Amino acid sequence: MFFISPITHANAELITIESGNFWKYSRQLEDGWTNVDFDDSYWGQTISPSHGLCNPTPNSGDFANPMWAPNPVEKETVYFRRKFFLDKQPESGTIKVNFDDDGDVYINGNLIWSDRSGKVNQIPFQGDISEFLHKGENVVALMAKDSYGGCQAAVAMLEIIIALDEGFQLNVPLFKQNDPLWGMNIYDHADKQKLMCGVTMADCGCLTTSLAMLFQYHGITRGPDGSITSPENLNIFFKSNAKCSKFGCISLGYAYGSVRWGVVNNYSKVSHDTYGTPKIIFRGIQEYNENIIKEDIHASNPVILRSVIQDRPHWFVIKGIRDQDFLINDPFYPREVIGQEMDDDVSEKIARFAKTNSDFSILEIFIPLSGHVLVTDSEGRRTGFDLQNGIVISEIPQSLYEFEEKEGIHKLLILTPNSGEYKVQVIPQEKEFSFAMYGSNRDARTIYDFYEGQAVGHNIPTYIFTYNPDGEEDALHLKSKKNVRSLKVKRNCSNKYKNKIKCRGGRT
Repeated sequence: MFFISPITHANAELITIESGNFWKYSRQLEDGWTNVDFDDSYWGQTISPSHGLCNPTPNSGDFANPMWAPNPVEKETVYFRRKFFLDKQPESGTIKVNFDDDGDVYINGNLIWSDRSGKVNQIPFQGDISEFLHKGENVVALMAKDSYGGCQAAVAMLEIIIALDEGFQLNVPLFKQNDPLWGMNIYDHADKQKLMCGVTMADCGCLTTSLAMLFQYHGITRGPDGSITSPENLNIFFKSNAKCSKFGCISLGYAYGSVRWGVVNNYSKVSHDTYGTPKIIFRGIQEYNENIIKEDIHASNPVILRSVIQDRPHWFVIKGIRDQDFLINDPFYPREVIGQEMDDDVSEKIARFAKTNSDFSILEIFIPLSGHVLVTDSEGRRTGFDLQNGIVISEIPQSLYEFEEKEGIHKLLILTPNSGEYKVQVIPQEKEFSFAMYGSNRDARTIYDFYEGQAVGHNIPTYIFTYNPDGEEDALHLKSKKNVRSLKVKRNCSNKYKNKIKCRGGRT
């Protein structure tokens, strides 16, 4: 695993390289195997997390994912390699290593440490490798020997600090929503519902395309079915398990045509489980703030910004800083900085992301503009539209209620919600209403559904949900409802990812 960590230093970035699935291994000792120019293309690929014959992996408190070769054998010796590229000479570098049981550590052919203790060390080796690193291609090589028998593992983590230039740019790839390869593809299920943006990816796919850039930057290069992470394949994944009614369509990643932020967690998690790639989490939406954007960029976390151009919402990626400008990857317009040749570009909101190790839990509600929603948690805290006072409130921690009038939808989200009951009150402006409820547990398993009906008289339709972030199959469950008259609605379902998600009460 190789990624730029969200940990920051003053005017520097921290690159972390960990043991994992993307190392090469061999059981044969060969001349020059520790050198950068050694050809390891025919070596095998490691398995991680793995403690060899002790799998399933015990909870051993490893500081990084343990790795080993497939088909482990007691008292065997395995050789590991991981190449990595540095854009410039690093300011410093350290390595942390442990073996079950013995081993050697090399950086660019230089022996850094040898362990012949015959057991797992209680305190891992830590050493300075600064003098052995250089600009360009580097390699870390490990020899690991199971001297005692039983379990087998090699665990390593390199941390390399590189100074930032005054002008700093992240290596975010550029995709265009109107690329001929996918520009004319149907966005979401726009052929089954009326969207304000249009019908095709070229019309509506700015955010989906921006997320494809974000995933590729963070090393999430493939989806759960093995397809390359591209705007085309991301659109296919997002609109899986669709359910449509006369009000519109919802799916794993879209609700009434709007991208669901929690799908970032879903895509990241299933890709991680399949390929060992980094796990990325959606951190939230907030008002445009230059200082926060600079902090995220210097932490090597690209930001996705929402602006309004020609009275239409538009999303694009902020990838760097040059003088007083933010450098961007725009999925539609041919420009490199915000506002370039556009006097009516008004920056509004930023979506933030970061690497994570655990908690993907989130609650999300989507309701068309013909209605509002108010959520009350188990402690009586509320988020949404307060009908009595005619205001928006956000009392629940890490919650937000958004008006997306140009997208034709209202959104309510709660990050890392507490376990308990959540009362959802629907405030329809018309007799009939529709809303979509999504709930994800800490492991990003998601359940969602439509809830549609008619208000009974002048009473407020109310739904009670139970939510458990540690729940496996039923993290979110409808407990009861009142003041609701059901609608008979014909729904269409598609289930491309049937092994990952169930259509009715969908899960991933």
